[in-house]
Amino acid sequence: MREPSPEHLKWVASLKLNDLVDAVKIEQHHKKICWSRAKIISVLENHVKISFLNEKETFNRYEFNILTSLLMTTRGIRYLDKVTSANELAPFGTKTSDYEWRMSIQKGDIIDVCDTSNVWYNSTVIDVRIEEDGENEIKQIFVGYRTYDENGDKIDTEGRRFFGWSSRYDEWLTVTNPRVQPYYIFV
Repeated sequence: MREPSPEHLKWVASLKLNDLVDAVKIEQHHKKICWSRAKIISVLENHVKISFLNEKETFNRYEFNILTSLLMTTRGIRYLDKVTSANELAPFGTKTSDYEWRMSIQKGDIIDVCDTSNVWYNSTVIDVRIEEDGENEIKQIFVGYRTYDENGDKIDTEGRRFFGWSSRYDEWLTVTNPRVQPYYIFV
């Protein structure tokens, strides 16, 4: 990984409470990574703790310790060097050009989603909901690992033809989950 510039390190050192940033988000179980928007929720000496926007308070919080090379997560500790840690933060909006797309996902949209077996599928957004989590509103989608097509080789309970998997495998995901990507990016 490329060493951060002195300007970038100066920017990281200047972060303060409630600043908005872009940060690397890691979906631990499926090992998927993407940039996502976050808010600084704590600054203590060399530590910057963030909370990802559109995520539950208990999910995906990181504590960046720029000088001692440690990244703490709610799921354990991952050791990083100073370069990696600083490079996992960026000015707000510079790495998350897909954020507006994610927040505009609607029922019926076709997207790419990585299933629980780590396989990417064209998938249909079956439903959308907004969940309240304290002060945050979290947009979630109910994903069906299938696309509807008149030539589909399977038929659902409503008599619609589709390609893919039955509703048995449908699941709720946040729109900012790294497993959610635009149509035909990974499939």
